[in-house]
Amino acid sequence: MLLEAMDSVQLTNPRAQFLVRSLKREQAAETFDRLTWSDPDLADQVALELTNQAGDRKAFQSLSAILASKRPEVSRHFAPHKDSLLATTSRHGAREGHALLYRSLLERFPEAVGPELLVAEVLPNEGGARVVLEQLERHPGWGEAVADRIHSRSASPTTEEWRVLSQTATPRHRDWLAAQLLRPSKPGPEFWQGLEALGRIPGGLDGLRQSLLDRLSLEPELRRLYAGDVMALGVTREGYAALLDQDFARSLADKLQSAYQGDIQKLSPADQRALLALGSVSHHRELIRPIAMQELERRHDNAALDSLVDTFRSEHQNEQMRRMGEAPEIPEKIQAAREYLRSVVHRVIPSSLEFQTRPVLERLSPQLSPEQKAQQASALLHEFVQAARASKADLSDLPRSAQEALWLAHLLGDPGVSAALQPYLSHSLSGPLQALTSEARSKEIAALKEQLAASSLEQARPLVERLLAHGEDDALELWSERLAPDHWAAQYSSDPRKRYDASSVGDQDLFREFSFRLGGEAEHEAIMRACAEFERLVGEGVPVEQARQRATMDYLIPGRTQTSQRVELTRQGVQVGSVRLKSKNRAAGPPDSSATPKISRYGSG
Repeated sequence: MLLEAMDSVQLTNPRAQFLVRSLKREQAAETFDRLTWSDPDLADQVALELTNQAGDRKAFQSLSAILASKRPEVSRHFAPHKDSLLATTSRHGAREGHALLYRSLLERFPEAVGPELLVAEVLPNEGGARVVLEQLERHPGWGEAVADRIHSRSASPTTEEWRVLSQTATPRHRDWLAAQLLRPSKPGPEFWQGLEALGRIPGGLDGLRQSLLDRLSLEPELRRLYAGDVMALGVTREGYAALLDQDFARSLADKLQSAYQGDIQKLSPADQRALLALGSVSHHRELIRPIAMQELERRHDNAALDSLVDTFRSEHQNEQMRRMGEAPEIPEKIQAAREYLRSVVHRVIPSSLEFQTRPVLERLSPQLSPEQKAQQASALLHEFVQAARASKADLSDLPRSAQEALWLAHLLGDPGVSAALQPYLSHSLSGPLQALTSEARSKEIAALKEQLAASSLEQARPLVERLLAHGEDDALELWSERLAPDHWAAQYSSDPRKRYDASSVGDQDLFREFSFRLGGEAEHEAIMRACAEFERLVGEGVPVEQARQRATMDYLIPGRTQTSQRVELTRQGVQVGSVRLKSKNRAAGPPDSSATPKISRYGSG
């Protein structure tokens, strides 16, 4: 009995154990190869020790390197242990790198291969599906048996299992596959593999297409549709190719065309999903071309929709570049350039326009003489000017074609573009107009500041006003620096804006009076309102003294002063206003009862 127990135990000598521990993965195959001819018995012991330690990471890597070598002698030393090695997944769990080990084992010991082994031991490993499919190419008759075993073992197939099922499923598996796909869970990679598997079965998707399309309702999945990592694997594309047969795709396209109202964003979420589905399959893409071509000018702020339209935009731009080079007549070349610009200028940020539209200039410019460039640019600029006049100078309804014409005139170097934009430099614009007006505005601002630096104080005001219209508030600082230290506006305040406002009041004495009566620089806005009100009243014929009094009283806004600080004024029992008590700033402490507070009138006059 003791002898039987000893026979059941495989022993290795210390030398073999030491050699396995000292093996390096990079040298393992070469070292073992030398053992096969220098010391075959030790090679047997090392093979046994590696098999026993296959669960250890270092030993596993050495074992994989040895089995992957091309030396046929290796097979003789590991043949007694092939069953144990083929069960390594069951003992140690699925690991990255097991697929390489199994590929080597199955090539060395093909007699050990069978459907059960492939499903139970090989498939659960990362990359195992590829190894299983390689074996099925050698043994095509095993396909249905492999699918049966996956079915019996998996309540919910993994991505690797779905990949094998996509090649092995038969009509017998159709209902089971359909039930897996229609489960209420988020569609992931397994869903797309299952869709491909079902699509390979004749009639596998009959009656299921609309239900499966409705499963793709999650926004994150829409954004993944054209993501590089998914499309590079072809998972989504192949899934949709299986889902959409020609008849179903045609009916879907007709429905979308009737629902389309000139803007993809107005389509229902379900119709947007259908549009993306058709766009992902190359031989169905032409069905949605009429819709996509009307979207070339837009940005959709949706990665999936933008990617879909970009497919058609690239084709369109390539076609226009070809037309610019091959068209025999100049008008056709110009039209091709404008078609190219139409798909660019309205959807990129203005600062990128020069770069994004450079291909047009590089393609078109060498084909036109200087005289032809000038003639075509002049005609394009005239088109813009006429359209701008028709838009009543606010450019809110300026046709996009006019903007394209202006940008092409700019590309061709027409010097009149800046002059044509002068009336609109202070407008809030977008697209090509914003890019061009920004450039023209920068030039004008630089010229105005240069004039301001060389002008007298009297000549500076209109220049400052034009700079302020462009939002150049530093013009006030430039103007303020020109004031003499003894100028009354300079003595009023150190703030350039307040100095400028004060100097705009024609009556210096009036301004000083209001400044004194209404609280000085701290009440600057009130002073300016009072001055403006005075000028308005005098302009209406109110006597000067009465206008001055009413302007002073009207500057206060009811509610601005606390009730405790007001004293009501009445005339013959009728309230006509109030006075606000004002005192100079003083240190904290009890009030000085001997001080007489100043008062200012408050009321509606």
